[in-house]
Amino acid sequence: MQGTTLERLGTAKFLGSEPMQRHDAVAYIVNGIRYKSTGRGFRGGYARRANIPTAFCRFIQDSQYWFEEVIGPDGARICLPVSISDEDAERPCCGVIWVFPPTLTNPNETTR
Repeated sequence: MQGTTLERLGTAKFLGSEPMQRHDAVAYIVNGIRYKSTGRGFRGGYARRANIPTAFCRFIQDSQYWFEEVIGPDGARICLPVSISDEDAERPCCGVIWVFPPTLTNPNETTR
């Protein structure tokens, strides 16, 4: 599994006994464009303007949003808000689709 998208995935999630979460995503789809996850991110409220598209700048000061550094189809790195936290739950935001890697029980990528 080394060097694959499964490298970051824990055994329980690979076996299908635990649900996938945001940090397990290998990519995100925004407006039909797939962005590869880098695994690096930060909570809104602690963000600077760097590499955040203008359309998402309004989320910078809100600590409910999680920004992820992603790689676009052109190879450029940008930061997108990929999730929002409500109470004890986290969900995709802003029309973002999370893409999860294949597992033992499902050999295809899945989305949420």
